[in-house]
Amino acid sequence: MVHDETILRQLSAYVDGELDGESVRWLEEQLAASPSLRRELAQLRRLSSMLQSAPPQQLSQGQMTRLHLAVGQVHQSMVYRIARHAAAVAAVVLIGCGLGLAWVNRAQPYGEDRLLDSIVSAVHRNDDVADEQSDADAEIATWVVMALSEPRP
Repeated sequence: MVHDETILRQLSAYVDGELDGESVRWLEEQLAASPSLRRELAQLRRLSSMLQSAPPQQLSQGQMTRLHLAVGQVHQSMVYRIARHAAAVAAVVLIGCGLGLAWVNRAQPYGEDRLLDSIVSAVHRNDDVADEQSDADAEIATWVVMALSEPRP
């Protein structure tokens, strides 16, 4: 009889002593009812015994390099996957914030004077900047607003 992956993983965890009491009881019921599962258990125990009795092997420099590269690739792919998910979440949040601001400001059109006033007041709030610089910034802000508010052909 072919067993599914879940029960085979539990069988392996059983051999390694990693299951909790309830899972042990359930698996032992399955073992009592299935001769093929008992054969799988016996094979796993023999394999575990062979692996435990085998002397540790020293890896060559080439094998060690291949192992490090393989682990690095797995780690790198996980980092990229997490970064892709984080970027997607950030994009959704940014779009949501933009839509929320647009909805909040929908009844208050942002006219040229209001935009200019908010830019100029933001420039003048900076107390660390000299008055001459503030005036220059205000002139630049006025120019930008005027240039952006000109009708386009």
